[in-house]
Amino acid sequence: MLLTLTQRRYSMLVMSTAMTWETASTSLRDTLSLGEAVGQKLKGGEVIELIGDLGAGKTAFVRGLAKGMGLPDEVASPSFVIRREYCSESAQSTRTDGREEVLSSGVERTDVRKTSNGKTDKANVGRANGVAASGGEQVSSSSRLCLHHYDFYRLETPGVAAEELKESLADDKSATIMEWADTVADVLPPDRLKVTIKTTGPDSRRFAFWAGPGHARLLRGHK
Repeated sequence: MLLTLTQRRYSMLVMSTAMTWETASTSLRDTLSLGEAVGQKLKGGEVIELIGDLGAGKTAFVRGLAKGMGLPDEVASPSFVIRREYCSESAQSTRTDGREEVLSSGVERTDVRKTSNGKTDKANVGRANGVAASGGEQVSSSSRLCLHHYDFYRLETPGVAAEELKESLADDKSATIMEWADTVADVLPPDRLKVTIKTTGPDSRRFAFWAGPGHARLLRGHK
């Protein structure tokens, strides 16, 4: 059974339990808002593949996702480091000195770089918004939510990066976002959210979403 719903600026196609949705963005603000709306529904365990040419707005969309997840929107492209990881905290943190502090605005960023010998190397960049990443604190992971942002544009063979990706995909506390994922296609689960972005003008973009059964909830309720 095929059901098509049509409203202004978008159409939704429902077949079985998978779902597709198309919408237009006329500005950077639109793209950020669209990403934010999807990001608000991320709980961890989601897999999102972004498809689009250079400059299409993939990183801008990820900034919106991060904002929707409660992370700062200063998301940088991971083109030269393969992966950037952003983690928020909404639980209390107990330090070795016995003090407790709320980390609701804290975000920890870790970069994964490709070294000259083809291996990956993690670099803990630190914790933003003035919350220290050191000091011997122990953080409860019960409310921890992370965004793993991959960019495989400069990767010719999957190698160790594929193993890193497998770890991310198995993490139910993280949303995994990928750009230029053809190199690691064999690692990707069939059930994911695919976002195709096409440039239609200097500031306008066309977004086409395809969501597998486990990701269809991310598209429900959009207008």
